[in-house]
Amino acid sequence: MTEGLIVFATFIAGLLLADPFYAGGLTKATFAKAVVYAFGFGTLGFHCLARAAISPERFWAAWREVWAAWWPLVLLSIFVIVGSVYARAVDDIKGSFLNVGLGMLFLPLFALSVRSSDQPLAFMKWLAAMFILMALTALPILVSGVRIYHELMFLFAPIGTYLVLAPRFSVWRTALGLAFIGVCLLSFKNTTFLLVLLSLFVCIGVWLARVMRLKNRLAVAVGALVVIPVSLVGLFFAATTWARYRDSLPPGNVAYRLEMYEIAWNKFLASPVWGSGFTDSSVVYFQLYKVLQDTQYLPTHSDPLDLLANGGVIAAV
Repeated sequence: MTEGLIVFATFIAGLLLADPFYAGGLTKATFAKAVVYAFGFGTLGFHCLARAAISPERFWAAWREVWAAWWPLVLLSIFVIVGSVYARAVDDIKGSFLNVGLGMLFLPLFALSVRSSDQPLAFMKWLAAMFILMALTALPILVSGVRIYHELMFLFAPIGTYLVLAPRFSVWRTALGLAFIGVCLLSFKNTTFLLVLLSLFVCIGVWLARVMRLKNRLAVAVGALVVIPVSLVGLFFAATTWARYRDSLPPGNVAYRLEMYEIAWNKFLASPVWGSGFTDSSVVYFQLYKVLQDTQYLPTHSDPLDLLANGGVIAAV
């Protein structure tokens, strides 16, 4: 039952993320975030408590395994959450890093929930189905171009890569996976171009590794003669397309980014060990030119620099 509640919570979170019935900023709304956190942490916490009570040996074995793999991320999330709570409670900073810290905790909690489950494979299949349903729900919005935001890209590309790299090859599944990766290009943003290239490089690397591990030398030769030329043709096509249409591609707001990067870097140099302790705002004032009508306080657009500036070397490590 508890696994079913987590799957349902994942569906609700996906529905809010896709925002299919309201062409606005539902994903930015405090109400939507509150629902996601309440459903997410509530169902995960309830599941873990139930597993600890019913199957304590299984639960604590899963706990030790997850902690051994994810303790750095857990400690970093606690660092971020404590600093962000201080920023909100003491300095009344609304735009803190609290969402980042809470988001980090979802991964180890999901891992703990799956590892302590009686049916982890079925649990994972239902979760995967919910993620695919999220992507399909958001697809009409992406194709129509009503609105585009980065979160959708980080839903489509991983699902596509997962389908392409399934252990047992299937033509329809591979085609569906490539379609999920390719649909990211509809957003026409530099971020998604890089994400698509990264996904394809991962797929090529895994395919080559699988081919090289085959015991039959003829199969290795044939596989390499298929994967390598196809990959080279694809890279050549991507390079020629970029060279031909690069003037019409998004400029990437270089001046904006360099200004924000410099602010973050100087903040890190001022306190290189622990930064601001995540007690500052997650947005900073941009003064080169007017960007938005309602605010000039904008994000750095660099996760590594945000870690350095607000958590110093401690957070970066």
